[in-house]
Amino acid sequence: MDVVAEQLGHDFEVKFLPVYACKESQELGVEVAPALAVNRKVIKEGVPSKEEILELVAQARPIRLGIVLTKAPAGSEDAENALEAGRQALLAGDTASLFLLSDGVWLAKRGQAGAVAEMLAEFLHLGGEVVACGEHLRAVGLGPDRLIERAAVAEDGLGRLVDLVMDEWDKVITF
Repeated sequence: MDVVAEQLGHDFEVKFLPVYACKESQELGVEVAPALAVNRKVIKEGVPSKEEILELVAQARPIRLGIVLTKAPAGSEDAENALEAGRQALLAGDTASLFLLSDGVWLAKRGQAGAVAEMLAEFLHLGGEVVACGEHLRAVGLGPDRLIERAAVAEDGLGRLVDLVMDEWDKVITF
């Protein structure tokens, strides 16, 4: 399977799992042997053909998820939902970027406490990326000196967002 990893530019863990006497099969809910698992995602149960294997491995590659947050972190569940979506993507082996627009830029303000701040810290710890729109930061009076340490500022925010959506992200969710 090294050929597949080389073609897609990612490292893969590819396994054929038996049903019986295999703890991993039980954890992943495998019912038909053998099962093809890529990066701990069951993508085919039963015996696949060579062509099916190559197609399924390509489909199982990690996605680059973009999450756009336009709502303030207080007063709605949107920030929590955005961070949870990002956390789940990161735990599944995907990448996740959170782009903050409009009132969403308040999420990146340093010194916040509470559940959303804890969720943001976990998102960053898992490897998530936070990018705030520079124009919208200025509009609400937040400078880079008042942001969390790992927040990036996109000076041309909307231009950067277009680049991310068109060229870098595979899927986009907006809150």
